[in-house]
Amino acid sequence: MNTLRNWNRLFFIFLLLFSHIKISAQCKTFKDSDDPTTARNNHMFYRTALKAKKIEEAYPLWKNAYDAAPAADGKRNFHYTDGRTILKHLYKKETDNQKRQQYTKTILQLYDQEILCYPNFGGRDKTGFLLGRKAFDMFYIFESPYEAVLKVIEQSLHHSQNNVEYILLFPYASIIVHQFQKEIIDSTTAREAYEQLLEIADYNIDKNQYVSQFKEAKEKIIKEFLTIEDHIFDCAYFKNKIYPLYKAAPNDPDNYRKIYNELLHKGCDKSDPFLKEIAAKDRTHIEKQKIKQKQEQKQQKIQWQKDNPAYIARTLEHQKRFLEAIGKYEEALQKTNDTNQKAQYSYRIAEIYYVHLKQYKAAKEHYLQARQLRPNWGKPLIRIGRLYINSARDCFSDNLNIYMTYLAAIEKFQQAMLIDIEVEQEAQSLIKQYQKYRPDSGEVFMRQDIQEGGDYNIGCIIQETVKVKVK
Repeated sequence: MNTLRNWNRLFFIFLLLFSHIKISAQCKTFKDSDDPTTARNNHMFYRTALKAKKIEEAYPLWKNAYDAAPAADGKRNFHYTDGRTILKHLYKKETDNQKRQQYTKTILQLYDQEILCYPNFGGRDKTGFLLGRKAFDMFYIFESPYEAVLKVIEQSLHHSQNNVEYILLFPYASIIVHQFQKEIIDSTTAREAYEQLLEIADYNIDKNQYVSQFKEAKEKIIKEFLTIEDHIFDCAYFKNKIYPLYKAAPNDPDNYRKIYNELLHKGCDKSDPFLKEIAAKDRTHIEKQKIKQKQEQKQQKIQWQKDNPAYIARTLEHQKRFLEAIGKYEEALQKTNDTNQKAQYSYRIAEIYYVHLKQYKAAKEHYLQARQLRPNWGKPLIRIGRLYINSARDCFSDNLNIYMTYLAAIEKFQQAMLIDIEVEQEAQSLIKQYQKYRPDSGEVFMRQDIQEGGDYNIGCIIQETVKVKVK
């Protein structure tokens, strides 16, 4: 390491020997100058002017003092630090480009000269520090070419290792990103620089007094490299980067699915153990969700059934618990405001009375109620007609009343056809089947109280008036 530093110093000496500006290659002090008294006076006068912020007045005095004794008294580096302060002020005010270039050149060489004459100022090696400040000025003030700045930064890092100033980290990151985008450096070089920068930042966050500054610098580094990270990093990098987000909510499907897709986008393979872990977790979650959904649906169905008397009524009907079923259908009738549903429930009550309980009168009442609720529904009329036919021989023993009952049924079938096309075929079939059953003309002739074409009142549960028709 010492040999390398000596070579670096020899390199700077070589540069200064062939420089075109008037900077001494010797580390002269006041006592080495041709006129020590004048040199000391110029030093004192420029320092006084500088403290008073009279920069233009200080400049010629500083220049004379520096030319006579670059290293001042050999114990203090004022001529280098003050010289840079003065020249930077002049540089910022100067509009002539040639003069600005000369100021730039002089300022940068003052860094080199200080490294030669005061390498261990303050009891420790200042080479890395001074090179860092030089690179900072080149980047921010003089906007020097990136390759030149990068070379100085690398020299500074070589000397300082992790003990660099935070101000140097972002310029280094910015240049590396730019050089990669311009294809001047490859992905390996860019990645190694990134890792070096984070190592420096983390080291100083743990050990340096400027913790907040290094934290801020680290954030800027990471943000700067975002523009190229997809091109320089592999899957392992992105996994390490994104893993804290996963650990923050490892069982949140939205979180780990987002991470999974992000890693796939970054080039990770589905066979990667971490991605396989996430995929397996998601499959388990989906299965659990399906089971949960089925259970919820089952509970909802159970609750719906409990809250739905019509459903309970149908269940009771299938169980042949007919009176209980009628009670639930009546409850459903009261619960709904939908007339179509009301009609359907009335129809079901009628069916129970008609088919299962053989209570024709009650059945007819509920069929009529269904028709009243839904006037364009022909099915209740069909059922009333069938009910008439089935009850005819229970109500009457003579053919006349039985046949008249059939005529009443046929009228119901005809009414059903007129209002509901869906029952038309059934109605026609029933009419065809029963229209042949009519009273004999001789039988009607023998009756004094009836005549063909006249009205005939049918009793029992029929309670209908029909026109007499004979064979």
